[in-house]
Amino acid sequence: MRWRWPRKSAGSWPGVGPSSCAAGWLECRGAKSAGGTTIGILPGNDPASANPWVDIPICTGMGYARNVIVVKSGRAVIAISGAYGTLSEIGHALADGIPVIGLGTWAIHRNGQPDNSIVLAQSPVDAVEKAIEAARRRDAAQPEASRVQVSAPYREG
Repeated sequence: MRWRWPRKSAGSWPGVGPSSCAAGWLECRGAKSAGGTTIGILPGNDPASANPWVDIPICTGMGYARNVIVVKSGRAVIAISGAYGTLSEIGHALADGIPVIGLGTWAIHRNGQPDNSIVLAQSPVDAVEKAIEAARRRDAAQPEASRVQVSAPYREG
């Protein structure tokens, strides 16, 4: 089995798989179009509530509390646009030292001053590249026994 990076698909969001999609259809659709396997971490109890691009639905029955699971399941977070659930994911990630890459998402302030903790991306490809690099830097800074290998997003063959 060999790993490779997905190629950008014209006219669609490039995917990273396996991709933890929460329930975001754009993210899952992009991951599927690039040949990825998608995991939907769902707020409710019904696997049928997953969007059509979810391969593996994980029902939590936890509502927004599932956002902690979404954040803790990755080595970096890409926040795309979003509402208050995305904001809570950003907060959980930053509080735990998990890198956040933002694509058209929230701007945050602390004590009345801009907080530049979110690394801004200019495109979906830029966001993925920055997230992979941030995850690698994060792992390199950890003791070897606790490192997770950040490898290519999907298997070929």
